[in-house]
Amino acid sequence: MEKDLTKNRMHISLSREIGDYHVAGVLQGGTGIYLPMGKGWLLRGEYRFQHISDPFEKHVGINTHNFILRVSF
Repeated sequence: MEKDLTKNRMHISLSREIGDYHVAGVLQGGTGIYLPMGKGWLLRGEYRFQHISDPFEKHVGINTHNFILRVSF
């Protein structure tokens, strides 16, 4: 903010960008399987894929691959 001493008024200079902006594109997918093991036990396996990127930039983005193995009883 600058002060104009000749007119005794305050004004804001807009000669530079103020703030920040981002857009993110997210793609998700996955699959899973349930396997009954007997006597109330259950085995669950999953694969999950997630891609995050800015659609207006030329970088590759971030990819995640998750393998999950669970046992329920």
